[in-house]
Amino acid sequence: MENGFKRQGDEFSKEKNGYAVSEVDAELDRLYGRIEMLQNENERLDGRLHALSKQLAELKAKEKAIDFALAEAGELRSGILKSAQQRASELMRAAEQRAREQLEHCDTLRAEEENIRNRIKYLLEAQLAILEADNDA
Repeated sequence: MENGFKRQGDEFSKEKNGYAVSEVDAELDRLYGRIEMLQNENERLDGRLHALSKQLAELKAKEKAIDFALAEAGELRSGILKSAQQRASELMRAAEQRAREQLEHCDTLRAEEENIRNRIKYLLEAQLAILEADNDA
């Protein structure tokens, strides 16, 4: 048969004016039942396909949102990293400058200390000379 439904090995009996009506009716009932079952199955599968298509679209939208969020996070990370590197560089330069200033201050203090020591030494030597002169006299 052209419609794809075929009885396996059975033929309708012939009566006076064609095939036996009861057999044809029974076969039609069986075929209608099979068609109805297949239509129900097709509707169920169409519903499932629709649900899965909708779910797939939702998942693709979520994936797109996640990709966007990851790209934004990557850009934010790059910005934060660049800013942190700049800040670290600024802090390092400031620390190096402060260290140079402190070393210069230490050098100045050492020079002042040396100057004070020399003056104290001079004063002590002058006092000693006066005391020795008083002792000799």
